[in-house]
Amino acid sequence: MNKQKANVIIVGSGAIGLLWYSHFVLNNQNSVKCYLYQSTKRKTLPNEIKFTDINDVTHAIPSNIITQPKSPIDIVLVCVKSYQLNQAIADIQSIISPNTLVITTHNGLGALNTQSNKYLKNNTVLDMLTTHGCLKIANDEIKHTGVGISHLGVKFDTTKKYIESNKQKAISDLLDTTLPAVAWCDDILSKQWLKLAINCVINPLTAVFDIKNGEVANPEFTSIIEQVIDEIVAIGNTKDISLNKVQLLETVLLVAKNTAQNSSSMRCDVQLNRETEIEYINGYIHKLGQELNIPTPKNTELYQKVLALNL
Repeated sequence: MNKQKANVIIVGSGAIGLLWYSHFVLNNQNSVKCYLYQSTKRKTLPNEIKFTDINDVTHAIPSNIITQPKSPIDIVLVCVKSYQLNQAIADIQSIISPNTLVITTHNGLGALNTQSNKYLKNNTVLDMLTTHGCLKIANDEIKHTGVGISHLGVKFDTTKKYIESNKQKAISDLLDTTLPAVAWCDDILSKQWLKLAINCVINPLTAVFDIKNGEVANPEFTSIIEQVIDEIVAIGNTKDISLNKVQLLETVLLVAKNTAQNSSSMRCDVQLNRETEIEYINGYIHKLGQELNIPTPKNTELYQKVLALNL
């Protein structure tokens, strides 16, 4: 990273994108110049963001909006829904160079398509998973609802830059000083599968039965949860992803308990008649099951039920 200020662009004006942008502005102005990317194809961004932090202090954050940067971009953080990812990658082609580090953060797996991989073939691409809670109240208003941790790791690195530990530390430290805590993960794919399994249980159950996260732990859902997990473990084994059924069940129930009063993103999407990320959650397990000839009846059932909610 250069000693001069790094140019960082946030792509995506959802809760997580605006959370990162607000923290860059509040915590890292000395080392980073952060922008919100305005696509010509997307809704107009607000001129100011009302950000309520974890201590219930509200900040008025000016929107540093940019469409076509004049200076090289060091980092692009793509915070969009999984079904928006490929269009977002296509939109930013003109603003990234081979030296631009691209970081993606979204739910589910299997979202990046062949064309996007071609667009990014000369870039280092990192994946980031976060457990921070954030609620978007209005187009220009967000609230940080829960402190979490973000795990960062290599998706692909054709230049081999981020194999070097000093590069890993530099980007982890930058992001950690922005919105702690951030930890480097050498096996980010295993972390993604763990989060996928949690999402495969909590998201569709809360959406289909219109319940808060905590109610997923009720006894009437135990059999469904166990079946979903059994199928994920079986599919994961074929991908050299080692998942323990007992530990996974405990983790899912712990997350449900710790977020008991939360409404999952999928439930919110259904309530607002928005597209969900089900294709890349239970739908991902369903499609892998078809490809591998491994039955996934419970994941398939939940996948189809969520699809039917917005018909």
